[in-house]
Amino acid sequence: MRRLLAVALVLCLSLLATGCSGGSSSDSSSEPASSSDDGFLIEKVGEEVSVQDSSGEAQIRFVVSDIQVDFTCTSSISDPSKNGHYIAISMEIWSTAEVGPGSDVQYINPRDWVVLGPDGTEEEDSAGNAFSCAATDTTLPYQVLGEEHVKGVVVLDSKYTSGKLRLPLDWTGGGWQYAF
Repeated sequence: MRRLLAVALVLCLSLLATGCSGGSSSDSSSEPASSSDDGFLIEKVGEEVSVQDSSGEAQIRFVVSDIQVDFTCTSSISDPSKNGHYIAISMEIWSTAEVGPGSDVQYINPRDWVVLGPDGTEEEDSAGNAFSCAATDTTLPYQVLGEEHVKGVVVLDSKYTSGKLRLPLDWTGGGWQYAF
């Protein structure tokens, strides 16, 4: 247990030091992502981003391939939007064998995404009825463990039709931000 805690602490400190990286994987000459005032990397749809370990190796890489406002639910048990608009975030995620229990980056969950309105106001409940919107065979798993490659959608339930979507890394105070 002590070894696991030590590894987790080293990983956390390493991630704080190396942080997250952004930019296109297909164009090594692209400019690095700019940051918001509160430490979120400002990304564009289609750019690959990652969380790296202390040696600079990506633990998890992902691409937000599409953001669709007013997404039409695909589940047969979907409920109407509680907040007014479903927002679908299509993602593709790759993880390494090192990702797993005790790792700080092991899952993508719809409740991890934060919606900011056009004026920068953080929405209180972006989950709403989103849990029932997408068909289960199209949603991302709640955890990405070990060496995996998954593709799917995360659905949010928001009152906003434009603004910013943020995926925070809780222990760093930063993460990634996308305009929608």
